[in-house]
Amino acid sequence: MLGIAILLALLLLFFTARTLYVWNRLRHIPGPFSAGFSKWWLLKRTMNGTIHMESAQATFQYGEVTQSHKSAVKLTAFGTNLA
Repeated sequence: MLGIAILLALLLLFFTARTLYVWNRLRHIPGPFSAGFSKWWLLKRTMNGTIHMESAQATFQYGEVTQSHKSAVKLTAFGTNLA
C-alpha cells in the first residue's frame, strides 16, 4: 500500500513539474491565464463553436502574438498586405 502511495506521489510530482516547465517556457507570451496550463481553454471553445470569436477577442486583448494552449502560440497579422 505504501508503494502505491509513493508511486502516485511521484506521478503527481512529475506532472506538476512538467506543467510548470512548459508554462515557464511561454510565460512571457500573453494570453488567457488558463491557456498557459492546459489545452482546456482551446478545447472548451472549440467544442462550443466559439473558437473564432474567442480567438479574435484574445488577439484584440493581448496583441498579435497570443498563447492558445500550454505549448502553442498563435500569430495574427491584422491589416498587413501580403500581396
